[in-house]
Amino acid sequence: MQGTTVRSIEDLPLLLTVPEAAKVLRVGVSRAYEMAQRGEIPAVRIGRRIRIPREELRPLLGFQTPSKRSA
Repeated sequence: MQGTTVRSIEDLPLLLTVPEAAKVLRVGVSRAYEMAQRGEIPAVRIGRRIRIPREELRPLLGFQTPSKRSA
């Protein structure tokens, strides 16, 4: 994702690092870590690393979440 332009949310990886999420949200990295800690951005901890699921950014970016399809 480094140095690329994101045209749609589907272009993002499924799990973003906090610095990647900060870039997408146009906030500072420290602010993004604070948001994750407060639960403003739902985050997943994998070992010592924090990842932000791409789908959790949708509402923050003004996108609607896709409806669940029933099989």
